[in-house]
Amino acid sequence: MAEAATKAVPETERLLAERQWQCYLRDRDAGHIEYIKDAEKYQNYYMGEQWEAAVLKKLEEEGRPALTINLILATINAALGEYSQRQARIAYKAKNDKAHDLSQIMTKLAMHTLDDNDFDSLEWDMVVDGLVADRGYMDVRMEYDEHMRGDARVVSIDPTEIVLDAEAKEYDPNTWNRVTRSYWQSLDEIENTYGKDKREEVAAVANAGSYYAYDSFEFNKNTFGDTDWTPWEYNAGLGGEKTIKNARVISRQYKRLTQAYFYIDPNSGDMSEVPMSWDTAQREAFGMQFGLMIHRKPTSRIRWTVTCDHVVLHDDWSPYKTFTIIPFFPYFMRGRIMGMVKNLIGSQDHLNKTTSQELHVVNTTANSGWTMEEGTLTNMSEDELGERGAETGLVLVHARGSLPPQKIKPNPVPTGLELISNKSRQFLREISGMEGVLGIGSPEISGVALQGKQERANVQLQVPFTNLARTRRILGRKLLEIFQQFYTEHRVMSITRSLATESEEGTESLEINVPTITGAIHNDITQGKYDATVSVQPSRDTYDDIQFAKAMELRNNGIMIPDHIVVQYSGLADRQEIANQLKELSGMAEPTEQEVQLMQMQQQLQMEMLQAELGKLTAEAQEIQSRAELNTAKAIQEGGGMDSPTNQIRLQELEQKIQTKREELMTRIELAKMTHQFGSQKQSVQSAVQLASVQQQTDTQRYLAQQQRTQGSNTQKGSNQ
Repeated sequence: MAEAATKAVPETERLLAERQWQCYLRDRDAGHIEYIKDAEKYQNYYMGEQWEAAVLKKLEEEGRPALTINLILATINAALGEYSQRQARIAYKAKNDKAHDLSQIMTKLAMHTLDDNDFDSLEWDMVVDGLVADRGYMDVRMEYDEHMRGDARVVSIDPTEIVLDAEAKEYDPNTWNRVTRSYWQSLDEIENTYGKDKREEVAAVANAGSYYAYDSFEFNKNTFGDTDWTPWEYNAGLGGEKTIKNARVISRQYKRLTQAYFYIDPNSGDMSEVPMSWDTAQREAFGMQFGLMIHRKPTSRIRWTVTCDHVVLHDDWSPYKTFTIIPFFPYFMRGRIMGMVKNLIGSQDHLNKTTSQELHVVNTTANSGWTMEEGTLTNMSEDELGERGAETGLVLVHARGSLPPQKIKPNPVPTGLELISNKSRQFLREISGMEGVLGIGSPEISGVALQGKQERANVQLQVPFTNLARTRRILGRKLLEIFQQFYTEHRVMSITRSLATESEEGTESLEINVPTITGAIHNDITQGKYDATVSVQPSRDTYDDIQFAKAMELRNNGIMIPDHIVVQYSGLADRQEIANQLKELSGMAEPTEQEVQLMQMQQQLQMEMLQAELGKLTAEAQEIQSRAELNTAKAIQEGGGMDSPTNQIRLQELEQKIQTKREELMTRIELAKMTHQFGSQKQSVQSAVQLASVQQQTDTQRYLAQQQRTQGSNTQKGSNQ
């Protein structure tokens, strides 16, 4: 049966699976097995399981206590508390000025992707894994379960599943030669991912018992024992197939040297790889269209092979340019990795043992024993006194004339035990550097000194936080790679604004890769080169608290911050509604439609009144001017003088009033235009898309009509010739 199962697998696949298994063994046996044991130990210490089972059993038999004073839990939680106030913000900076606007779009797209993946929770799991178990990982790739075009998906991975390249020694995965993930999958999951034929091949290997190692498969329990492993020899004579619970899947991403084609821009010298799926015709046509040179050279690409024991589930070039695994190593130095728990175990064991010994000494001194003459007790025997000698309110009756029983004076508790346990506590604080963060200090320490300790603790925490920033930059580069490689079609997304970066909460629409009538692509994120940057900002509640305190401080110093701004950063439940009401009361709110209409009516009425007054003044001035001209003409005929000075003064006053009214009318007209523009702004925004669509259709019709006229003209010329 074993031979039949082996022959069912093609020879090429068998050799590939065997090579995959050997590579996995090489990296696993080079330190991964020891890491799994250490990681389990570190997790147990964090959860308070700090005594070995054999030691606990021995202490229980001897009647000695085994205390657990879990300061590792408090230390790690304090570090996690500091981390929780440092939210990440990934941004992109364009390497040239032309892509500056696109860099902002890329930043918003990254924010949308991280929010869509609930990144804060995923990163929390990764950081906990890193601080406790030395290593944390995330996996970033495209997923097509919810969207036909695919979405970038980020998941957190158990660090014990990732088998690192034994020869690698750098933090950045781009410097590794390979990375392997070893994990369990059920037969249903294998069938759902790789097909029914692969499921049957895996089941055949498992039932034949010809697998590489005992842990290649996990079977359901069918023995009286409590083990999850059911080796083949225990089921060989049962006459039926074993029930397979899970199968070990080995997924390896590794670099291979291959020949690839590249486009070269003759002007800038930039190079970009030609998609492997393009044939010669597509490759040359694209190059001729955009004036690009084609160059063939060897390059390193990612090969992705997935196997389950003898069965090759998948083997092809990776669709990604880099590994999908993103690592986090809290303390890293040239391939050596460490978390926070590792160095605290010795002090924690020391504290547990000294505290337990101290309690044991106290217990033994409480019942130190008795001395008495033989046969002097009348109400109990000597054995009963030994059992009940430490009871409260014990009454002893001894024979008349005999010496009463005397309690043996216990030895004092050694003062060294208390000093040793205090040293253990101090070691834990000093090694972790968390004394200031924990807020621990003697009563004589001032608040300034305690604040200084907290600042020094934050300095020590900068080491894991700096490595976390390195991980975030790697994540930012990976997201950029996925965006430019897979987000090539037109997409419209809704971006949620955060109060930490915007004045008000809300959403905005983000549109990328928008085709235009000219054939150009608007917001084409596939173009341009960018640098991923990471900034750290406080969490939302902490940010609001800081902003509220700063706003109140500015107001106390005489700077009048508006009331609605202060309320927005407060902790009130309905702060946005209250802020809007305060904004309206202060006259700073945007007017409603009804208010805009009322303002327009008032302005129209005022302009009509001004026009009426201006017309009246103009008529009066014209009348005075006409009368003055008539009087002047009569005076000249009669040989008299000019018009009277009174009329001239009145005319000058009217002209000045007319000029003032005209200026006031012009001001009212400009104000009415602004009000009208504000009132129609919402309507303009809402109809912008429709207008753009109509304009595009009109341009298209004009373009087609022009093409038809051109073709008709060419046809006419041909017929004439």
